[in-house]
Amino acid sequence: EIITFADSYQAIQIFYIGPVMNILKTTTEKLLNYIENSESNKTHVTKMRPLSDMRELFQLKQAKSENELSQLIDQYLEYTTHIHSPRYIGHQVAKPHPAASAADFIHGVINNSAAVYDMGQAGNVIEQNVIEWMCSKLGWDNNSFGVLTAGGSAANLTAMLTARAAACENVWQEGNDPRLVALVPDISHYCVARTMSIMGLGAKNILTMPTDEKGKVIISEVDKIIEVVKTKGLKPFVMVANACSTSVGSHDDLKKMGEIAKKNNIWFHVDGAHGASAVLSEKYKHLLDGVEQADSIVWDTHKMMGTSSLCGAALFRDRNSMSKTFHQDASYLNDGKAMNSFAFFPFTLECTKPAYGLKVYLMYAMIGESGFSDHVEGLYDKTKVFQELIHSQQDFEAPIKAESNIIVFKYKESSDQKRIYDQVLASGDYHITFTEFKKQQWLRLTVMNPLTDIKHIEGLLDQIRALPQKSSQ
Repeated sequence: EIITFADSYQAIQIFYIGPVMNILKTTTEKLLNYIENSESNKTHVTKMRPLSDMRELFQLKQAKSENELSQLIDQYLEYTTHIHSPRYIGHQVAKPHPAASAADFIHGVINNSAAVYDMGQAGNVIEQNVIEWMCSKLGWDNNSFGVLTAGGSAANLTAMLTARAAACENVWQEGNDPRLVALVPDISHYCVARTMSIMGLGAKNILTMPTDEKGKVIISEVDKIIEVVKTKGLKPFVMVANACSTSVGSHDDLKKMGEIAKKNNIWFHVDGAHGASAVLSEKYKHLLDGVEQADSIVWDTHKMMGTSSLCGAALFRDRNSMSKTFHQDASYLNDGKAMNSFAFFPFTLECTKPAYGLKVYLMYAMIGESGFSDHVEGLYDKTKVFQELIHSQQDFEAPIKAESNIIVFKYKESSDQKRIYDQVLASGDYHITFTEFKKQQWLRLTVMNPLTDIKHIEGLLDQIRALPQKSSQ
């Protein structure tokens, strides 16, 4: 019998609650088995099939029984990327901590929004506390604040909008000043250029700062660029630094860049989506030296802090700057003035936004601040060992010393690194990525899983050697 939303509560109790509880129990068991098989190398990392096959496999259909619904879940899990596998060394996505996964489950049931106090006061307050803790780790004072968003792209957009509002007070009413330009490293994350277009400024308003062979902004060139920009009558409204760069994992010199930005009255923004978590480690926090000068920073917890996706933070040294970003009138929402409360919606793109902070909150409860530090240090330490191992092989090279948990390398016996990437991915045994840096092709590893060990890296290198290769040219 089909149960509709219009059915009585009693009918739902009889015909609906039982099957739902059964499928939740079954799903939990399947997920535990999924994790165990992934972590113990009993399954593939990925099982790539042509798009047409996958479209056919996942046609929408209504299950006719609990058993059929269970089979659909099995089918979905079969064709996911097994991020829990130690042979997953691909994209910058964490093997999620169980506490963060529990937060996702809780939100999926209660469906509260943290943006408006009376829609989710617990999540709202937790987010405030998480943000204040993150700001304190950056060395900022009590006047700093921010907002949690759906990842680094949304966080970067929020920060860039705030930088623009600081440079042009009436931009919300009058639109962009055509003289506005952004100073951006030439290997910035793609979302920075996308943000400029969303803001109506366009690619022509992005001025790239050159980077060296390690992917770091060449400091001596920055002053020259600013001088030329001002001579042309342009108005640099933001300078962006990488901490770290997505392509090769390099950290810009935040101290020197911050000093240049301050001297020229330019908003200093740090894209720390991946690498900002290093501030939690005594051993690696030096990579963020100078971050206290930043006007804003993006920091994703679903990367190096091990939460599930998504949870990105847009943080601001001066909380007052946040009030200039968005302007709206929504009397149907509690704006935080009533009940001595607080609302996030005036400062964020999202209104019905999940309680992202619950992921960090529950993880903190289980592992404490030292647990986050140990996680970052463990992955960074391993990455250094892996990079040195790869570079020591006669038939491989990994010339850029790892600063974070990202390695770029190539197999010398092939002139087509992209082909190697395709072959490795098709095998399903490992998940790696590919990038282009300084007009060269590179294979790329991101060490996100604490279970990844040197034997997995050795196995990857052996598999690459065994692949059919085109002759080098």
